[in-house]
Amino acid sequence: MKVKNLILILGTIIAYLGIIGYVRMSNDRTLEERYYHEWREDYIKNKNQNEQYVNAAGGKGPSFALSEAQGYGMLLAAKAGEKHLGSRIDFQKLDNYYLAHRLINSNLMSWRQKDRKNIWRDNPVSASDGDIMIAQALLHANRVWPGHGYKSQAVNLINDIKRLEINQKAKMVTVGNWANKDSRFYNVLRTL
Repeated sequence: MKVKNLILILGTIIAYLGIIGYVRMSNDRTLEERYYHEWREDYIKNKNQNEQYVNAAGGKGPSFALSEAQGYGMLLAAKAGEKHLGSRIDFQKLDNYYLAHRLINSNLMSWRQKDRKNIWRDNPVSASDGDIMIAQALLHANRVWPGHGYKSQAVNLINDIKRLEINQKAKMVTVGNWANKDSRFYNVLRTL
């Protein structure tokens, strides 16, 4: 009789722990999914049918985009895709916006884009933290969705970061392509 009671108690404990474990893991996924979709609702804006940007204003004041925010959004979209919370189309629309707002003769993204009287204007300089995060997002997207050219895009961007956003003397990343040898900001270290 005692063995049957012990088996019943152990079975109950194991079942209880299994249920608690399942609920805990399920709850984490539900929270991740909810937070990701709430973030998309609050910050992702359609520029047109094929492009989306991260609204750096976050609903406060007029919309504007920053390369740092775009890179962050692209990285979140790639990580969400990895967990099946988002889609490649979500990522691709963010990527399309990046591609449309690169600086002339480079793969660096314009640091800031702002809507002025229904015309989006690009700032003609880059910010290296945004470019680095975009490259990281493209490399991650290539792991999640191989065969869509994301690695090639990342390599081209990394090459331009090396060419245009590196202090060659100190061998460090500058704050942007505008911080050249003639700038007093040439020796300012970009941290991420």
